[in-house]
Amino acid sequence: YLLHKYHNNFNFEMEVVFVDVHFMLFYTAVFNAIQSVLVRVVSARRTDRAWVQTEDIDIGHYVAIRKEFDRVDNELKRVEQELDHESEGVGRNDGNASSERPR
Repeated sequence: YLLHKYHNNFNFEMEVVFVDVHFMLFYTAVFNAIQSVLVRVVSARRTDRAWVQTEDIDIGHYVAIRKEFDRVDNELKRVEQELDHESEGVGRNDGNASSERPR
């Protein structure tokens, strides 16, 4: 406004190009902001979906590992009981009153 009012030899063609360039830069910045928000939303959804799939895989592995641990734990308890029964029988024959095996 001030240039129009006080500058007698103002180049209006240059002003039109200047205004067009600045509006183009403004709209480009707005477009980039919208695009950035869109990329953020899409990437967040994809990473959340991938994370949930990873957790599902981990839960499946956890269940399998837990079942295997329980199986091995039960097997060890069974073997320990058998050893305790055998040591009790051997202890009676040897005169040893201890029914616990050394650990």
